[in-house]
Amino acid sequence: MRIEQLSHNTPEIPSDKNIKKAAKEFEAYFVSHLLKVMRESVPKSGLLSGGMGEDFYTSMMDEKIAEGIALQGGFGLSQLLDRQINIHSTGADKMSNHQGERRDED
Repeated sequence: MRIEQLSHNTPEIPSDKNIKKAAKEFEAYFVSHLLKVMRESVPKSGLLSGGMGEDFYTSMMDEKIAEGIALQGGFGLSQLLDRQINIHSTGADKMSNHQGERRDED
């Protein structure tokens, strides 16, 4: 079996709209996790301890802040992911087109 035959089984790459949405969601998740880790690095004084309610509220707030950051362009992570996925998908398209041309020649 040749390598060219293996790429025929590659999964379909989703549309640009779905790629952009997934990239933004990933960036929002990443920023949310970053905020959570940053918050954990700050020592709690115990003066204003809100217990489990506070933890739940701050995690929800971090998620919303992260979504807002990602929607406004964020750190550029979503654009980078989108670009890399599109480069990969166009490379896969070129390879499959090239294979189709070779099969016609055989």
